[in-house]
Amino acid sequence: YLKDFPQYRIQDSLLNSSPNSSWNSFNDFFSRELNPGLRPIDSPTNNKIITTPADCTFKGNFTIDSKSNIEEITIKQTHTFDNINELLKGSKYADSFANGTMLHYDLGPYAYHRFHSPVCGLVKESYPLFGLTYLDVSIDDNGLFNTTDNSIKGYQFSQARGILTIDTCNSPYGDMGIVAVVPIGMCH
Repeated sequence: YLKDFPQYRIQDSLLNSSPNSSWNSFNDFFSRELNPGLRPIDSPTNNKIITTPADCTFKGNFTIDSKSNIEEITIKQTHTFDNINELLKGSKYADSFANGTMLHYDLGPYAYHRFHSPVCGLVKESYPLFGLTYLDVSIDDNGLFNTTDNSIKGYQFSQARGILTIDTCNSPYGDMGIVAVVPIGMCH
């Protein structure tokens, strides 16, 4: 029935080649592969052209000041950050981003969930961070669950993010310094 929703672009999915194809689990669908040739990387040998790390939508461009502060940003409507050190909690490279730039992308639930490296380099860190969030849950007039992700009370769940730092200093494709990718999960 997902074929009835154009935002999922099911025709782009590898398993969409026959009418009887299916995924074995929701995870199979969520991290589905795309048909060969889709979403080609424009300049894969040029680190100065940053590749989006997933099938996501650009949301904003933020300047990081000399003290690693950024304009306050709310991510996933639940987590507010105003400093890169807080976002990259535990990274020994967090200070490398002072006077840099932060890009924010949103990976919607309709997009396939495979991540790609935005640059070519050496992976220096890869670790998860776990935190708690509260979700205000109510029942609407139709008897369905209704949620808003900005509550300070309500149902508590965990929300994870990953930290991936990539050193491009010795990359044959260009030195962009240290690059971080921070995928943030919705909830589980």
